[in-house]
Amino acid sequence: MNEFIRTTGDVRRIIAQTMLDVRSGTIDASRAQAVAQLAKELNSSLQAEVNVAKTLLLLKDNGVTVGNVAQLGHLAVEDESTLVTVEGKANRE
Repeated sequence: MNEFIRTTGDVRRIIAQTMLDVRSGTIDASRAQAVAQLAKELNSSLQAEVNVAKTLLLLKDNGVTVGNVAQLGHLAVEDESTLVTVEGKANRE
């Protein structure tokens, strides 16, 4: 499998496929657990970014100036220079 993971939708598709693979016996449960744990970590990271963005908006609406906040991610799995495959390989475009 040499698919690109570019969006959270791609991650959801991979999780669904992993569930089907466990059901059919194509992969074992321990490998599926590893995929699930990685997805959980990715979700936590995305949720943290959403929470920061919401907090900044609320503060701004209340007239509070926070200053510069470190660059948040792009809410995507890749950046412009690296495409990560399901196998964990980084490919340069």
